[in-house]
Amino acid sequence: MHFRFVTKSCNYLYGRSILDQCHSANGLSEPGFQTHVISRFKTPFDLKIQVFDYTAFINLLKLMFSFTLVLLEMAEPIQQLTRNNQPQDREMVPFAQTGQKKKCDQVLYEKRRYEKAKWACVNLDEGNYEQATCLGFMKLMRYICGQNSSGLYLGMTLPIVTIVRTNQSRSELLSTVTVAYHLPGQFQDQIPQPSVADIQIEEWPANIVYTRPFNGVTNEDSILQEINQLAEYLDNPEPLLQDTFIIARYSNPAAPNHQNEIWFIQRP
Repeated sequence: MHFRFVTKSCNYLYGRSILDQCHSANGLSEPGFQTHVISRFKTPFDLKIQVFDYTAFINLLKLMFSFTLVLLEMAEPIQQLTRNNQPQDREMVPFAQTGQKKKCDQVLYEKRRYEKAKWACVNLDEGNYEQATCLGFMKLMRYICGQNSSGLYLGMTLPIVTIVRTNQSRSELLSTVTVAYHLPGQFQDQIPQPSVADIQIEEWPANIVYTRPFNGVTNEDSILQEINQLAEYLDNPEPLLQDTFIIARYSNPAAPNHQNEIWFIQRP
């Protein structure tokens, strides 16, 4: 089933007649989601016929409705996070810098060691990086803001990291991502358990990380660009160029200028 919309003041029946002729002239048995500009028919107006897939339209409405429900559900956690999330209250994930490479006083990358630690992780397969990271962050916010076995606000740690996976040629991102939150030091041994099964507590081993900062939005294009950029600066990138990389975010997802890092993990 499809909705047919005809722009510029043409009534539905007239538009449908033109649309049917257009499909016939172009050999189209199923209109799908397409736009046709009709020039061969004599009409009082220049008509632009737009055909919208009804199923896609309903799915979009469902997505908007679900997102509205999530925002309503998140109102209290967001208020609590705003009250408690002062700059002095943010705990940085601890690491030791073990090296760096500079050019003309500009740091091209750093080499760091991160110790073994517990992380709260959300695995998602949403088909879209931005949508998946937003949903994962909101799930973690609920956990941070009291939806855990202690009922306490756990405190914010930075960065929030997203594990992304690429195809073999590293030309596109795969649909699965993992959004993760480093548990604050006081909860590393006594872990507040999540109230929902979506969040898993994982112990990540100690790792050597090569990292480079970048600003701005994070999407598939910018991530692939940063992966290639860091690979160019490394003296021997091949052992680090697997199919898994990490995006570390230090600023609120709604902030206009994001502060991010790309991480390459050195495998044992």
